[in-house]
Amino acid sequence: MTGIASSQVATPSNVNATTGVVKNVSLANADTEYDHSLPAGIKRFILRNRGSGELKISFTENESGTVYFTLYAGEVFDSGPLGELALTIYFQSSLASQTVEVIEWS
Repeated sequence: MTGIASSQVATPSNVNATTGVVKNVSLANADTEYDHSLPAGIKRFILRNRGSGELKISFTENESGTVYFTLYAGEVFDSGPLGELALTIYFQSSLASQTVEVIEWS
């Protein structure tokens, strides 16, 4: 996991969590799989495609180019409340030098 910057955020009232952290995940190369591990005990996460390329997202390693869902530029994915699990997210972008914004609540 490279290119991660983070900061604290306010926790929404509908999430039973105490800590919200913003992380920016840099995707340096196009069509290359990157991973981001969410911490154990995660209660919710949000992803936003800050870049202009198509962002391919998978929850299975080596499948972000074949079995994925797509976030287009500016789109957001909200996991909704989770059962305090550990999870790794896999990303690819159609363009180089893109950023994925991740908000994690635990």
